[in-house]
Amino acid sequence: MKLLYLAATIVIGLSSPAPASWLSEKAKKVERGVSNTAKKAEEGIANTAKKVEEGVANTAKNIEATVAKAGKDIEATVAKAARDVGLTPSLSDDAAEPIIREAAKKPAVPKPAPTPPPETAKPQEKRAFVEAAYIRYAVEVVSTFETGGTTDAYYNVTLGFDKMGLTLGSFGWTIGTNDLQPLIKQLPQKLVEDTMRRFGKQFWEACNSPREKGMEIVESWQIIGKGTAKWRPGCEGVEAELKALLATPEMQKVQTKAIAVQNKPAIKAANDWAQALRGQGATPTVREYTLFLDTFVQNGGVKNKWTGDVNKLFDGPGGENPVRVACTWLSGGKAGQAQYGQAKQNAEIWKANFPVKYSNLFLLSWLIARESRPEYQRLVLSRRGTLLANNGYVNRKKWRFKQLEEG
Repeated sequence: MKLLYLAATIVIGLSSPAPASWLSEKAKKVERGVSNTAKKAEEGIANTAKKVEEGVANTAKNIEATVAKAGKDIEATVAKAARDVGLTPSLSDDAAEPIIREAAKKPAVPKPAPTPPPETAKPQEKRAFVEAAYIRYAVEVVSTFETGGTTDAYYNVTLGFDKMGLTLGSFGWTIGTNDLQPLIKQLPQKLVEDTMRRFGKQFWEACNSPREKGMEIVESWQIIGKGTAKWRPGCEGVEAELKALLATPEMQKVQTKAIAVQNKPAIKAANDWAQALRGQGATPTVREYTLFLDTFVQNGGVKNKWTGDVNKLFDGPGGENPVRVACTWLSGGKAGQAQYGQAKQNAEIWKANFPVKYSNLFLLSWLIARESRPEYQRLVLSRRGTLLANNGYVNRKKWRFKQLEEG
């Protein structure tokens, strides 16, 4: 009987549920195991992702370094070729135009720089190469300046936040400075009105009326605040119509020609300036050429100002550095003048640290700026000073250009 009882007890004991504490501990062990496995998997994924990320970053750095080196190599080659043969007009306007057009585009993948001619090439080939490189650099810089680096500067449309009324195209021609109107007048009226079906008649009138009337028309399409502008309700379609006009072959040709026809005067002025300052045979730098091309396209020329006028600035009372005097003037802008706040920022940057090499050309630009309309004078000098110093604020952005870097 005792044996039966003991057997029954053993069987019952074996078939009874395990205590809750034991199950809980078992579950915790399982949970810890799963957690550790998950953690290791997560760490493995993170490490793999980090290695991939580092690999991508290193690849990008290598590509960037290769592109930068190629850029420096080509710049050095251009500089050497320029020293060998100078900067002389070697391209016809027709030959310069496709260079200008391509330079205004910002491809997603940078195009390789043109291959320099071999050492055995004829001087004419070397001169053409140098001129093409200078044109390309200048147009890349100025079109980026104007548009902030949009994909294609020829389609630039900027509202009148800067008191310019309306700005179009790769070199930022405006209603306010009265340099956009002559370009539009080269187009057939029918083309303008057919392309801009709703606003074409008004736009044609704006470009064929006195400046004040043109400003009134284009500003009526916008709500303009302090440093801001947006399309007025009902006028949002103006931008699409303007871009359609800018896309026409006729308007593209007008833009390109407006730059190409100023190339030779800019080369002559840059050479004359370099040789007046540094002696016969001196070759202008890319910065000097870029400044003169921008000056001729935007201001029509140097306004009969030259080295003699600059030299007189050094004879002023008190013997104060004329660059500091110009910067003090630059900082004196007031509300109602285009980008006067950015002019003040530039004055602070340049007052103590403007490149000595370009001081005289900065002063020439100051004299030219003072011939502009009063509301745009400081913007003109801010623009030219930024090109010469390769450091400055224009159009609400601080700029430095790889094309203008100097060793």
